[in-house]
Amino acid sequence: MRGYKHRVRLRADGRYEGRLMIDGRQVSIYGKSEREVRNNIEEIRKGVDRGEVIVKNERLENALTDYLFQVKQSKVKPSTFDRVECTFNNQIKGSPLGRMPMGSIDGKDIQRVLDTLCDTLSWSSVKKVYDLCGEFFRYAVATRKLNHNPMVFVTMPHRSRFKKQPKPMSVFTADEVRRIIEAAESVDDKGTPRYRYGEVIVLLLLTGLRSGEVRAIRASDIDLDAKMLYITQNISHSKDREHGGVIDQVSSTKTKQSKRGVPLNERAVLAVERLLKQTYNPDNGYLITTQNGGFLSASYFQVQFDFILKRAGVEHKGLHTNRHSFATILLKDAKSKGQIKEVSELLGHAQVSTTYDYYIHTFNEEKRTLVKSLDTLVKME
Repeated sequence: MRGYKHRVRLRADGRYEGRLMIDGRQVSIYGKSEREVRNNIEEIRKGVDRGEVIVKNERLENALTDYLFQVKQSKVKPSTFDRVECTFNNQIKGSPLGRMPMGSIDGKDIQRVLDTLCDTLSWSSVKKVYDLCGEFFRYAVATRKLNHNPMVFVTMPHRSRFKKQPKPMSVFTADEVRRIIEAAESVDDKGTPRYRYGEVIVLLLLTGLRSGEVRAIRASDIDLDAKMLYITQNISHSKDREHGGVIDQVSSTKTKQSKRGVPLNERAVLAVERLLKQTYNPDNGYLITTQNGGFLSASYFQVQFDFILKRAGVEHKGLHTNRHSFATILLKDAKSKGQIKEVSELLGHAQVSTTYDYYIHTFNEEKRTLVKSLDTLVKME
């Protein structure tokens, strides 16, 4: 047993106990005889040498830090990594779970943490913790840093257990959409557009694009003859880890399905034509740029959108509301025609179920109308 400190003693209850130090941690082995204990210690030693028995004394937060920056960071987009790092910093680093030796953590420890987080966090925030722990422990077992995965019997708490429920989806009414478009396309006394990015808002409302997708459109992505717009990339912001602050950068689309062709109606075609004259930069080929020719930031875009909303007499909402509104208006007609799949493809959702589940609330009024029709069957006193 060279390299492994151990000793065997006779206990007061008549059993023999062997104590073995592995990776700085003491492990006890019991048997009816000293020989049995020594044989078991020998088997454990061989298991350690084969990588089958591993007792890790490293804190979870330290091991997770190594995993994030040595493994995870190079495999995902910078914006995705920022979100994962935020989950780690806020929910695991410095917590009782994070300070535990990762070899001593079992499923009950993790389940207890997830159940407790139900009281203060949303379902999606807890799901991020669940996913991060899941992928880390799978990695630890695969690389033989651990010999067991404590996440095997851990489950995500049911949505009904969460005290913090998601806010209702924000959408514009058809009348608000008309007023927003009217404000976005308004001109001053000289006939000059009031808003440099007004037509971008019109394009969002009529295509359902994400903010990052519309800002990443190049002239080569536009086919006005076919009245098609091809979404091939996205602009996202992430931490500038070298200079501090945040930076906008071009990346791949959110999912494979997000890479798609979007038909343009007549008003959307007009929006593109106007943008080619107002915001197009021929030097870099991007359709929507600042006056200096650079990328339009999401924060400044929101500020401009707020001005348009104020002019339209509509209360403040985020840019993503344009996408929600596009989807809900289309789905009301698509549901009766059995065309939800087509709407899902227009939105670039990975699965049709995402579209249906996410926008199911839009059908409540239609359901209420249907149920109300039953009143004719019942004579009310």
